[in-house]
Amino acid sequence: MTLNREGQELVDLETLIMLCSAMTSYLEPIEAIRLVLYDSLLLFETLGWTQPGWIVYVKDFPTTITNNRAIPIPPQDLRTIPDKDWITAFKHLKAGVQQANWSQNRILQLKKLSV
Repeated sequence: MTLNREGQELVDLETLIMLCSAMTSYLEPIEAIRLVLYDSLLLFETLGWTQPGWIVYVKDFPTTITNNRAIPIPPQDLRTIPDKDWITAFKHLKAGVQQANWSQNRILQLKKLSV
């Protein structure tokens, strides 16, 4: 048992299933489940929803990894990203900031009207 009584009442199992399913886009299914369980239980521990020793259950969970070495990822040279991609990314970022500012200003206007 990894969750205490409060955790059992408050944790949404369907959300955990959905997260595991989504993570299979990036990992093998067993590794996706293991990662979601570990990350979720770590969060639940901070909320006081876990039983002591929950990590033992996660460590004993089956794995498909045969070694503990990380797969090396070659460093990305920023100069290899085409300028048009940088321009597109920053246009998108600028549009998002402008939208957020507009929304924030609109909320402030509505609050003033309601006072």
